[in-house]
Amino acid sequence: MKESSSISKNVSLHTNKVFFTKESEHPYGLEFSISTSMGFKKFAQKSIKYYTAFKFAESDKGKLKTNGFLFDSGYRCLYLTSELLENKKQAPYGKEPLKNLKTADYLGIVVKFKKEQSIDQFIYHLKYFLKKHLLPLDEQYEKERLWREQEDEKHRVKIEKAKSSGFEIR
Repeated sequence: MKESSSISKNVSLHTNKVFFTKESEHPYGLEFSISTSMGFKKFAQKSIKYYTAFKFAESDKGKLKTNGFLFDSGYRCLYLTSELLENKKQAPYGKEPLKNLKTADYLGIVVKFKKEQSIDQFIYHLKYFLKKHLLPLDEQYEKERLWREQEDEKHRVKIEKAKSSGFEIR
């Protein structure tokens, strides 16, 4: 079932839970993508450090561990700019990403789990991670965008005033 949720004014998370019938070890899958406004995406890519990563691993009991020790080889990382904001396809456990069963296209990144409850935990922690890193950027972006709009309006007023005073506008 596809769902969308807002992370901030300029960012949305789109998810699709999938059960893979031919996958016995990790049958529960989540396809997800992040959509942003074009201006915000460029702003965020300039502002975020490339190493900002969402780290996660599923325990044998189906509990999701996030942001654990970097040296724990069981953790997988999704990097905020290179994978999450650009929606690159992330193959789980060294396998090829699976296609969306209905459209034969990728929704975005694919992650697979042993336990069903891991998906909801993953979504919860991913939303927290995105809000933590993107909400402050969203505020900065909105301030900069508003300032630019005000400067453009001031410039437009100057042009109109010059035009009304008989100046040729070039």
